[in-house]
Amino acid sequence: MRRTSRSLLSVLLCVLVLAHAAIALAGPKALFDNTKAETAGNADWVIDDNQPVPSPAQGGITWATNENFWTGAASAWGVQLVKRGYTVATLTTAYGITYGNLGNAYDLSKYDVFIVPEPNIRFTAAESLAIFQFVADGGGLIAVSDHSGSDRNNDGYDSPQIFNLLDSQHLWGVHFAVSPEANNNIVQTSTNVNIAQADSIIHGPAGNAAALAYHNGSTMTLYPGINPSVRGNVWMTGLPQTSLTGLMAAQAVYGNGRIFFAGDSSPVDDGTGQPGNTLYTGWAESADSLIFLNATLWATRRAPAGDTTPPTVTVLSPNGGETWDTGSSQAITWSASDDVGVTAVDLDLSLHGANGPWMPIAHALANSGSYGWIAPDSASDSALVRVTAYDAATHATMDASDSVFVLFDPLVAALPGPAGLALDAPFPSPGRGAVTLRYSLPRAGVARLEIVDLAGHVVWRDQGERAAGVHAARWNGTRATGSRAPAGLYFVRLVTPWGSREGRLVLL
Repeated sequence: MRRTSRSLLSVLLCVLVLAHAAIALAGPKALFDNTKAETAGNADWVIDDNQPVPSPAQGGITWATNENFWTGAASAWGVQLVKRGYTVATLTTAYGITYGNLGNAYDLSKYDVFIVPEPNIRFTAAESLAIFQFVADGGGLIAVSDHSGSDRNNDGYDSPQIFNLLDSQHLWGVHFAVSPEANNNIVQTSTNVNIAQADSIIHGPAGNAAALAYHNGSTMTLYPGINPSVRGNVWMTGLPQTSLTGLMAAQAVYGNGRIFFAGDSSPVDDGTGQPGNTLYTGWAESADSLIFLNATLWATRRAPAGDTTPPTVTVLSPNGGETWDTGSSQAITWSASDDVGVTAVDLDLSLHGANGPWMPIAHALANSGSYGWIAPDSASDSALVRVTAYDAATHATMDASDSVFVLFDPLVAALPGPAGLALDAPFPSPGRGAVTLRYSLPRAGVARLEIVDLAGHVVWRDQGERAAGVHAARWNGTRATGSRAPAGLYFVRLVTPWGSREGRLVLL
């Protein structure tokens, strides 16, 4: 009788083990990349030295298992995902990055999330297309960069450059800072995390993250004008949470898929790996592990039974044709709804029509339908307001004013707008030194010429009473404070009583 009980107990334990393994195999699947020299130099950004399948078998992982179960600086990440029902594997050069290649056992189509920790080799055109299609079709991407100059294999490209080249058109809405851009290599522990409860990366199933620690990392610039879904999760200390620069973590939606971006690999380092590598314990520091686990869970391909319906949104006012005085109190109104619920609303402004640049008015608002706004001190005959609505599944829908409205400066005597208002292309552009800005006015009046960065900040301004005819101004590439403006894309803005004009210039 006692022997029979032991036999039954053994059978029961075997059934439980097999059931656990079956559940893991039936759950979501995460693929960690190791095709881009992720172990070059003193790096070790892998979950295990056994690849593609880590060993010991992941079916033996329990909630008591620690990161030493596998050998790799990212092993804790992999182990924690298995504890949450994932099956994990490593993509090697023997298989390569493909999408839709059924002959590749590790094709992206067979996985729910693709994790790329600090790549050191550029993606080929075919690999880029595969990644974009994978995300557009619903796959998740975790893009982990590092600081500018972190070229582990000395091929001339570091991870910030490689991710920027992967998405050179900012279709995902993110640009990593590279030298000589600001904050391309920072050390900082920031508690400036998104306060919006709808941010499931900061306030997610793995726990509430209170901070993120960078040990030599590159910050990001966001481009909501190109991808309106892009949102910040963590900002550098002291920055407002409307800032489009100085981001330490961010998220975006592209097609049906989701992307999480981080500018430092230190947070995923669990301090273990191959002997001889320089490793630290960042995974357990601050709330780093919570952010990356929440981000992976958020980015993982969602089941079709989930919330697949995006919100609807309509701008009610200003919707075109209005004339509002600069500095006046106005109400921006909209209507937004969702089959589950609208969780947040963003408001943005363009002074130069549909092509922007778009500047934040207020983000992460409740869906009240109205916002009290003080119109900016910038005259424009081409202003638009854009409203973006989000639901809990981070679907995003945006709507802009049907046509332009006017921001009128009552202190400037406005005259009818005859022909003759023009802004020539800056010369030289691209350029390194002084730039000549030529423009013409149809009549005498006050003209304001500005250089504006991608975040909407005025870098330089020249303003005064000007005669009718052609004028020229020179910008020497410095800010109003006298410091050198960083290289990059800038907007040239001419504001007059008869309207505004815009151009673009590239500073090298």
